Amino acid sequence: MRNATLAISLCLFASISIGQTIPDDNVQSNDPNISPPRPLSFWMRKKLEYSTAILRGIAFSDFESIEESAQFMKMLNRVEGFTRRGVPNYPNHVAAFQSANDEIIRQSQVKNIDGVLLGLNQLTNSCVRCHQALRINTLEADIAPLTDTEPTEPKE
Repeated sequence: MRNATLAISLCLFASISIGQTIPDDNVQSNDPNISPPRPLSFWMRKKLEYSTAILRGIAFSDFESIEESAQFMKMLNRVEGFTRRGVPNYPNHVAAFQSANDEIIRQSQVKNIDGVLLGLNQLTNSCVRCHQALRINTLEADIAPLTDTEPTEPKE
């Protein structure tokens, strides 16, 4: 069971890391329907680095590295939470992230690899839920209000 959980977590983190697109400035699409990928923010890039370091620490049972990375992520999360405090429900996502991160720290201090792994799973879940909420808020902000005017034909 322990190995299966570890394997699933490794696959999950690998797919999240691979799924994040970092755009190449030299690559452009000629299709006007495809919007270019957004660059990763400083916050996201650092969180990915720290979470990758935590995963590496789990793989090698390096509890010192796990705790250090989680402590850095804790500081980063506090700053990011302050800068994005105006986003609806963002404080709730920050709290969930922080709780999971604190669990990673606690479990690394008692050298409980299963506990660290569970904390990392909870942390990953909080990331996914937050990004879903941020995408929804971004989409809602981009949608123009409906008007009574007739739609116009696209120009060729």
